[in-house]
Amino acid sequence: MEPNYARYTIDELLEAKRSIEKEENPDEYEEIVREISIRQQTEPSGHGSPQIDSGKTSPLRKKLSFAVARLSLFPLVMVKIIAGTLCVYYGLELFDGYVLQEVVRRDQLLTLAQEPTSYYIRMLTYFVISLAGLWVLTFGTKLRKSS
Repeated sequence: MEPNYARYTIDELLEAKRSIEKEENPDEYEEIVREISIRQQTEPSGHGSPQIDSGKTSPLRKKLSFAVARLSLFPLVMVKIIAGTLCVYYGLELFDGYVLQEVVRRDQLLTLAQEPTSYYIRMLTYFVISLAGLWVLTFGTKLRKSS
């Protein structure tokens, strides 16, 4: 029994096209491609048509939207506070290391003159952590509106 591709959503058709063995099932592949082209011609703007159930979303999207809806403001604020604290602390460590040309690692003083490789690795670590904190603080926790 062959599947009825006319009942598939456009997402299901695209997934079927990606997963089908083109050489082994050329007739089914052509039917899927034909159905996709029909859907794209009848739905050029991306809005739902009678043939496509636009209310259907992928299970992953449903799970994500449910998880985002359950998030309250408190965890996001806490994440931003922690990210801001990390950003400030490691940013100041980066600045001090640059100005003094020395950093402390496990109670050991690393100077640029004596151990340049360790110094640069530590400075790069400070930079990456402060940049990651800044990213989370500004862009990382913004939620997109669902379309």
